[in-house]
Amino acid sequence: MSDKDNRISQVVENRQHIIKHCRGKMFTSESLKIVALICMLIDHAGATLFPQCDILRSIGRVSFPLYAFLLAQGCKHTHSMERYLLGLGIFALISEIPYDLAFGNSINFLEQTNIFYTLFLSAACVYIYDSIKKQKTMIQLIVFAVCLLFLFMEWILLTFITGERLPSVALMFSYVMGMIISCAHIFKHHEIANSKSNILINIFPILSTLPAFLLSSFIDCDYGIWGVALISLLYLAKSIKISAVIMAVLLVPYYGQHIYSNVVSFEAIRNMCFSLLSILFVCLYNGQHGSKKKWIYYWAYPLHILFFAILRCYPFF
Repeated sequence: MSDKDNRISQVVENRQHIIKHCRGKMFTSESLKIVALICMLIDHAGATLFPQCDILRSIGRVSFPLYAFLLAQGCKHTHSMERYLLGLGIFALISEIPYDLAFGNSINFLEQTNIFYTLFLSAACVYIYDSIKKQKTMIQLIVFAVCLLFLFMEWILLTFITGERLPSVALMFSYVMGMIISCAHIFKHHEIANSKSNILINIFPILSTLPAFLLSSFIDCDYGIWGVALISLLYLAKSIKISAVIMAVLLVPYYGQHIYSNVVSFEAIRNMCFSLLSILFVCLYNGQHGSKKKWIYYWAYPLHILFFAILRCYPFF
């Protein structure tokens, strides 16, 4: 069989694989963005205009897991991570003033920050991981040593000066260890994973993302360390099925921790159930992009919270 016939056979096989994979799955990435956007609008309307209506906030729990999945897919398929990061960083800054006006009483770019900070730090973790993974062992060790120094100085600051964020640091380490365990299969398929020493060396790219995790806690970005961990793990997932499992594993404890108190919280149970609904949408994802209107969804975030902020301050505007 000639090379041309081989190429034609490969194309046909790939097309059949795509058709088989997409059969019965109706959602493109744009469809998921629309669902996430609608749920977010409902959530923020409840938070700013109708705080007495708890069901609106519960519906909003569908939104972030979908955005987390979409960002992970975006990091996998983007042609330029640098431009991707730049866009997220710019919109983090653009969105902060409307976010503070809608949900807070003062403007502060480094305290109780908006969701774009979470997305930016998550993409930064992916960029750091991918960049360091390609480097030689010595470069990995140097970067890792710098990260350890950063973390040590931060630990000194947290423990002996403030102390109040120490539980967040412990939570960060527990999530990172979970990342290492969850991603262990990556090392088994690595090109140079023939010796135990090389397998251990390739853990350093994951550990080098620790400063970004810590920063997400320090600036109190939306969903914090948990959000960054969810997106990072979804990026490393090899299939939709693995993504669904990762979402379930992280969504249940995150929302489940609010269920038990002196009395079982019905609202917390409802929030967890709505958050798990996002897994269904992900499982119906067909891998197609749909129309590429990324900037519309970027601008939708600061504009809608600015609108809600105006209505909140001037209800008869």
